[in-house]
Amino acid sequence: MDKSLVISTLDKAMLRQENPANVILHTDRGSQYLSTEYIVKTDAYQCPRSYSAKGNPYDNAVIESFHAILKKEEVYRKAYMNFD
Repeated sequence: MDKSLVISTLDKAMLRQENPANVILHTDRGSQYLSTEYIVKTDAYQCPRSYSAKGNPYDNAVIESFHAILKKEEVYRKAYMNFD
């Protein structure tokens, strides 16, 4: 994943959600999220940035566990007709 992909995804999300207010972007400390271009873009959208603590792999453990359970108990058990 490089910074152009991250910035493009952010642009698409903000456009799709019509530039929502009070969005905080929480990420790890990957180089793409620390790049000048990403910082300029998030500032332009007025989105505060939140980063995982340096050297702390457990910052996102709770939400990652939730997503794993959600997939196992809901997503993988059903056949969806379409994306919606």
